Amino acid sequence: MQELEFTEIKVKLNNSKNGKTSKVKAFVAITFNHSFKISGLELIDGGREYYLQYPTYTRLTGEVKPACYAVCEKLQQKILNDVLEKYWELKKA
Repeated sequence: MQELEFTEIKVKLNNSKNGKTSKVKAFVAITFNHSFKISGLELIDGGREYYLQYPTYTRLTGEVKPACYAVCEKLQQKILNDVLEKYWELKKA
């Protein structure tokens, strides 16, 4: 099994049209090893720090559950760091 590699990270800034500041700063899609893509992630400004909100689904009971997430904290931090790097590059442009 090959090591997990981020082959593409797409970050689209949230340009809110209503003039209000949104906590959602960007929308994110990540492709792994040219073969698996996760879209629907949101980069959230939590006040003290940024975090990623992963896609969710609603069960028949009404309970909202994550559709996917990084199980390993090390991977989770790497994803966030790489997304933040892309985000700040876009903000500077």
